[in-house]
Amino acid sequence: MSSTRPVGRILVLLLVALGLSVVSTAPATSADRDGPGAKREAALLSATITGTVVKPSGGQSIDGEVDLYRWDPVAGFFDFADFVDVTDAAPTYSFSAEPGDYYLAYSDLGGNYGYTISEGALNPPDVPGDPGAFAVADGASATVDLNPVADPGANPLLATGSVLSSTGGPLANASVTAWVWDAGSTSWLQDETATTGTDGLYTVGVPANSTLTFRFTAGRHASQFYGGGDALPDSPTASNSVTTTTTDVALGAVTLTRLPSALGTVAGQVLPYCTDNSLTPNDDGTSAAIPAPFPVRFFGNPQSTMFVNNNGNLTFGSGLSQFTPSSLTGATDQPIIAPFFADFDTSGPDSGVTTYGTSPDGKTFCAQWADLGYFSEHTDKLNTVQMLLRSTEDQPGRSAGDFDITFNYDRIQWETGDASDGVGGLGGTSAAAGFSAGSGVAGTFVQLAGSFVNGALLDGGPNALISGSQGSSQAGRYVFEVRNEGLTTSYGSMSGTVVDAAGDPVVDAFVQTCLSDGSSCSYTSTNASGAWSFAAVSAGQQAITVWPPSDDLFAGGAAATVVAGQATVVPPIVLTAPIPMPANVTLGGQAGGSVPSVYYGEPLDLVVPGCAGVVSPTYTVTINGIVVRNRVPMTESPSGVYSATIPAFYPDHGDALISTNIPATCGAAPVAFNIYIDPSGTVTDQWGRPIAGATVTLLRSETSDGPYVAVPDGSDIMSPSNRNNPDTTDGRGFFRWDVSPGWYQVEVDAAGCGSVTTAGMQVPPERIDLVIRTTCAGLTAPTASAAPTVTGNPQVGGTLQANAARWPNPLEAAGLELLRNGVPLPGTSHTVTAGDVGAVFTARSTGRRPDYVDASQELTVTFLPVTVTSAGVTGTAAPAPPATTPPPAPAPAPAPAPTPAPAPAPAVKKTSTTSVKLSATRIRAGGSVKVTVKVKVAAGGSKAGRVKIYDGKKLVKKVKVGSSGKITVKLKKVKAGKHKIKAVFAGNATTSPSTSKVVKLKAT
Repeated sequence: MSSTRPVGRILVLLLVALGLSVVSTAPATSADRDGPGAKREAALLSATITGTVVKPSGGQSIDGEVDLYRWDPVAGFFDFADFVDVTDAAPTYSFSAEPGDYYLAYSDLGGNYGYTISEGALNPPDVPGDPGAFAVADGASATVDLNPVADPGANPLLATGSVLSSTGGPLANASVTAWVWDAGSTSWLQDETATTGTDGLYTVGVPANSTLTFRFTAGRHASQFYGGGDALPDSPTASNSVTTTTTDVALGAVTLTRLPSALGTVAGQVLPYCTDNSLTPNDDGTSAAIPAPFPVRFFGNPQSTMFVNNNGNLTFGSGLSQFTPSSLTGATDQPIIAPFFADFDTSGPDSGVTTYGTSPDGKTFCAQWADLGYFSEHTDKLNTVQMLLRSTEDQPGRSAGDFDITFNYDRIQWETGDASDGVGGLGGTSAAAGFSAGSGVAGTFVQLAGSFVNGALLDGGPNALISGSQGSSQAGRYVFEVRNEGLTTSYGSMSGTVVDAAGDPVVDAFVQTCLSDGSSCSYTSTNASGAWSFAAVSAGQQAITVWPPSDDLFAGGAAATVVAGQATVVPPIVLTAPIPMPANVTLGGQAGGSVPSVYYGEPLDLVVPGCAGVVSPTYTVTINGIVVRNRVPMTESPSGVYSATIPAFYPDHGDALISTNIPATCGAAPVAFNIYIDPSGTVTDQWGRPIAGATVTLLRSETSDGPYVAVPDGSDIMSPSNRNNPDTTDGRGFFRWDVSPGWYQVEVDAAGCGSVTTAGMQVPPERIDLVIRTTCAGLTAPTASAAPTVTGNPQVGGTLQANAARWPNPLEAAGLELLRNGVPLPGTSHTVTAGDVGAVFTARSTGRRPDYVDASQELTVTFLPVTVTSAGVTGTAAPAPPATTPPPAPAPAPAPAPTPAPAPAPAVKKTSTTSVKLSATRIRAGGSVKVTVKVKVAAGGSKAGRVKIYDGKKLVKKVKVGSSGKITVKLKKVKAGKHKIKAVFAGNATTSPSTSKVVKLKAT
């Protein structure tokens, strides 16, 4: 195996003594050669050096390594180049080398032989030409054997034992060092060191007839001496030492206590599978190839193999040993995801090791650099970094190969290794964080602010990784969505500030940005300077929303265009204090004096008293900085009083400003005030009736699979319009929260009703009009507001007609039957026959709230039906005709006055049904959709009449329908949001009216 770092012989011997292996690495890049002491890139090797470690006759076994050193003319010393393990069974060695001057050295792990130099030299050569040095020409081969001699000081005895972790399992790679008491100097002298294997066992050579103690150490574990204690004892006692004779010593088991880890103290997640695999203590090493545990498409390119690299990054296709970070904004030659690209070194005694693993369900890959030191073997400062790659291709709105990148930071104390010009882990070429497709193409890379800036990413720095966030409400966590959808993801960065009306920074304001269609959202918080930034947002039109940290400011927002690969700076977003509605103004029946909350599903009457005679009075509505109603006319009547009916805001909602051009008094400023527009959900019973006073609790998770926990009461995850959690439904069963992006559940508890928790819902898209049904025991079913009836002539030859009941909201007529002696007849009308005499006819009417359908979640909520039966009508025989007798002899008499004919029975209207079908249920905002309406009528009815088409409560079309009963109209320029389309057939002289079921349309 080879190493790319210049190290001296003493360091190599220490690694060997500790039993630590050097992980094979890829060649360093040109960036690694910059600066003094940098690691050297492998050159073309054209020479060969071979030889054998020759065991003396009758000597002890050979078990060690042969080290090759090459003269570095620039540095002026022999530099370690490579090593080969040798044993009795395989005592030969071979090195590929470039032309130059070399020497060889043999180190015996068993301590049976002394340190052996090539050519029989007693000491390592200092310069070429010294004893032990030899030259190798280009293309030549050199054979140089090594002849070790027995070490006269070799320890004849063995001390054995085991080292355990605090969990009771074996502790590998622990060091055990023997210390011998020197009675003459009354001090301890360090002797041999051994390293435990994977079974936790060790064997260390010790002298005979001596008093010894032992020190046990392991990475990220508290050191311990034999008998207890963390310091070398002042003198030997029976409890802290052992005395050898001429036989081996069994020391038994020693348990080391693991040092506390920073993992999980800020943003890191303690996940057992993250430590399933580990790299041995190393510098610049890399894992073996790891098959991607789930389909991965990175910037549109499939990736099947990945490598976890010791220096704080993961690469696709091949490993990376580069230790001085290079910019992620240029061509990196290979795809890379780097939560902290810097020179980690896990060889230090108190450093942890790099670990990685995959979740049991195969949907999350974890790599973590927890409690790791920096080059060269420094552990005075430690960093803790975690990276998660989570498959999201099975989530709504995501596509094949999609995944999320999560960077979690718990502690960042150093930024640079010694070989990157750092001193004490600081300065030099500082760390970088981000990711790149490797091509350098604009929009295919992300580099976090503060990368390469001395001190910026450290704890307490201006861009401290543990303090910032993106795509998460957790400080220290950065979430980036990798979306494919058939296109290559393009990113740009965006930043800005949030200030109040005085220009002072607003600290801890919640900043959210989404593409204008509501997708690809990210969020963060402002820092102490009121600044915010997003390292990676999707290129395109971004809608920015800012929520203040407290209720003394009103929400605001802005729009910005992000260009791939470029940094967009947004002008300062100004948050102002809420402006209450004036005391003499009314909105939707609410009096002024405060900031009113209004329901977005209802029209609102606005009445503004002001200066009389305003020319062209208007109102304008602005929501989060975007105008949604612009200069809508108002009417003045009586003089000085202006009014208008504001159509329902649905689907718009949020913090809004209503402004007018009407001065409150002549010469004063125009009237303007803020409102909260609430998007409400509803809690209902099993029949769909709203439940007042139910407790609703908002639960949140960063991911679809949880865990879901209650959002803290008052949290800025919720907008200032409602930060109560839990909350209580009002008299209409309404509840509402405006929330930041994430995964949510709503838990409902109501007295006398079962507890209900929704499935997880991702926001965005917005979950508005949500209906949650619970089942309440002991409640009485709804009753009809008007009972059904049977009308008509019950006599033989007459016709009977069933008439539906009328139902209170939210129930609608859902079925009607005519029954004969309790058995339904084929239709709702019937001609009485002789066989019906004595039969009882009733009408049975069904009412039911229409299903709630949320196509985006493939969710349908159904409600129980209610039926009611009319009073009975009994069939009767037709009256017998009067008997005929011979007329009497005619006698002249005046003609009788004519009697009027009986009035005909009122005609019974035939029933009708109306249905609606859309050409599409999801369209682009501003587009068109075709609406097809069909009217069906019972036999004898007429389909001719008028049809009104509604979007929610707003009438959008009024058309005539002919005898075909079918019409198709086009709705144009459909506004972004959710729409409820229904049709109402007005009926005619022979046919009853009817209303279709609601069909939902979404425009994005």
